[in-house]
Amino acid sequence: VLTRVGRPTCFVIMGTEFDDNGEEYYLLSRAEAQRRCRAQYLDTLEAGSVIPCTVTHIENFGAFCDIGCGALGLLGTRRICMSRPAHAADCLRVGQRIFTAIRTIDPVQRRVTLTMRELLGTWQENAARFRAGQTVTGVVRTVTDYGVFIALTPNLCGLAETDGRLRPGQAVCVFIRAILPETLRIKLTVLHPLEALPPQALVYT
Repeated sequence: VLTRVGRPTCFVIMGTEFDDNGEEYYLLSRAEAQRRCRAQYLDTLEAGSVIPCTVTHIENFGAFCDIGCGALGLLGTRRICMSRPAHAADCLRVGQRIFTAIRTIDPVQRRVTLTMRELLGTWQENAARFRAGQTVTGVVRTVTDYGVFIALTPNLCGLAETDGRLRPGQAVCVFIRAILPETLRIKLTVLHPLEALPPQALVYT
């Protein structure tokens, strides 16, 4: 019970009783709520089902999400989006409500893995929001010897020349030099780092 303090929790009211002072109190069962949730909802899900869930905690390898009445699914870091996040915390926060798709279900171990990147639009859909010549904000995802990958949206990255000032997770202002649909590439030039990313610049919902 103590592990649920401060967290939303589902219960079924099993009845009422009276204490020694004659005060009525409710008898609650979390186990019964979980049993009903599994029978009426979780057992009806299959690979590909799109469901709402809540991020409960974040690890180096991904985020655990409450998919129904305390049942957990794992959203691996690589399954969050296509923009190469180094850590799930770069994209998500505890308590955040998101939509995911069921990737796999182990009926024996009752393990569920989730994916979100397929729900965030294709490269073409994301690229259509931009045009060459624009100045926009983004987030540094990966710094390599040959360039810097910068996320413009959760599912869209562009490549800029190597810049020693930049580090993963940093917000930057960039100029879009070219959008190349035939190779699914976007060429960027970093104008300057930003102290913080403007609100709603990258939305993971």
